[in-house]
Amino acid sequence: MTEIGTVGTRIGLRDNSREAFCRLIDFVLEQFTGRQMIFAQYTSNLREKFPPVQRGHLFDITLSGQKQIIMADGGRRVKAELEPGDIFYTPPFCWKHPVWETPHEMSAFVFNPDFIRLTYIHIAEPMGPEGLPEVNHFYHTLFAPDKEMTGVLQTLQLLSVNGDAGNASPDLTRGLFRLLRARLEREAPTLFSKSQETYQRVLQYLRDSCHTPINREHVARVFRLHPGYLSRLFKENSGSSFHEVLVNLRMEQAAFLLKHSDFYIDEIADRCGYLSTSLFSAAFRRHFGLPPGRFRREANRTPEEQRGGSA
Repeated sequence: MTEIGTVGTRIGLRDNSREAFCRLIDFVLEQFTGRQMIFAQYTSNLREKFPPVQRGHLFDITLSGQKQIIMADGGRRVKAELEPGDIFYTPPFCWKHPVWETPHEMSAFVFNPDFIRLTYIHIAEPMGPEGLPEVNHFYHTLFAPDKEMTGVLQTLQLLSVNGDAGNASPDLTRGLFRLLRARLEREAPTLFSKSQETYQRVLQYLRDSCHTPINREHVARVFRLHPGYLSRLFKENSGSSFHEVLVNLRMEQAAFLLKHSDFYIDEIADRCGYLSTSLFSAAFRRHFGLPPGRFRREANRTPEEQRGGSA
């Protein structure tokens, strides 16, 4: 078994280095030969607080040690244990909860609608249940998944729902990573300024933490930045304010929970970082134009009900 902490050193991982992350993909392709592939499952009956759901297709890849992930299995809460070479696939807006209680190295490939993000994480010491690792090494593409990648991703998502009786997912995943590797090879190196790198780190922190009651001042303290500078950083890089980006992430989480869970509104407010249900409901109404309860009823109408309502 590969010694923990050596993969990143062996590959020569560097932050925002296209060449280094190409080497990481090569390492994954060499290692992922017939190992198991685990699918996250959609569920509506696990009543616990969990991190935000992802908009993209997420692949967690264990590089060394043992990676643990809490997932749903037949409506039950189980802990999956991934050895080096195993891959855990989470479709968009699907539930999972990573655990950081064992030393390991891992990579996460996230195929978002408008970009692809590759990360490397080294957990040298076990972290507590509320611990959140710092992502020191990542590469953020300037291109979105092309139609070939999208086709593979859609097939994997169907297999995650309908089952993979033919065990096609490992070969499909290897093909997807080869397509990504070839596309990265053609991309001009991404040259981020220091402020752009900081923005990307803060944005990822918001994606990981928007289910908690964070605000601009808290995030500024975490990154040792002045709150005013943080505001300028978001306006310059996204065209939106810090508050707008945070609210958008929370509303995305709220909409998912209203559609796919039976949580009470106050539970959803808590799981989206709001300290009171009234504040959450007011923010939700401003964002979507209708209150959370009505949004849920509209989202869960059957096709027959929708046709009847439009007649």
